[in-house]
Amino acid sequence: MRTIMATAAVAVAVLVTVAFAAPGALRAQADKGQEKKVQLVKLSFDDKGYVVTPSSVTKGIPVKMEVDLDTVKAACAPSSSTPST
Repeated sequence: MRTIMATAAVAVAVLVTVAFAAPGALRAQADKGQEKKVQLVKLSFDDKGYVVTPSSVTKGIPVKMEVDLDTVKAACAPSSSTPST
């Protein structure tokens, strides 16, 4: 159950990022002569769950998301248990 919730949280974070980035990405392509601004968002996992830093972005500016695979992979790994004897 925890793995499903973790996967859903990552999917939501990516969808939100795409929703905010898409209009800005199209505008950036249209304005080829201007300097392109990109917002950097970092996704990691700690003892409280997924952490997106910063927690908000500016509408109309493309977003680049970096994922800390060391922490996120550990969060998505299936857990196993051994029966007690």
